[in-house]
Amino acid sequence: MGSPPPLSAGTFVATPDQLVSQNAFRVSCCLPLGVYVSRDINPLPQVVLWVGLGLCLTTFVVRSYIRIVCFGRLLAEDYLMVAAFLILVAIVSVSLVFLGDMFWMPELQNGRVMPGLDVFDRMRNALRSVGVIAIL
Repeated sequence: MGSPPPLSAGTFVATPDQLVSQNAFRVSCCLPLGVYVSRDINPLPQVVLWVGLGLCLTTFVVRSYIRIVCFGRLLAEDYLMVAAFLILVAIVSVSLVFLGDMFWMPELQNGRVMPGLDVFDRMRNALRSVGVIAIL
């Protein structure tokens, strides 16, 4: 007997053979008549991160242009803004890479997802990413 077909988002499964597959860790909640497989992560946090980064970049470019036009050069605090912007880019990069794991961990704690075989890897990734962001 072969392995069960992969579960797609929004499908119900009724048998343990369908549940225990390579996608079992994506199950969101157990219902009395079956199990509902969750959809992928909401893209809104990614949009917020990209829009925020774009707004910061635009603000920095406009401020630098005004400083160059008014003073003819950049001042010391402008170079500090470059450093702050680079730190923001690092924070956004780490957030985008581990966004799924960071949002998965509260879902697991609230009982909205079932832990799978990769539960320790995902928790480790989420905690490491939050730690790196806190250090930055």
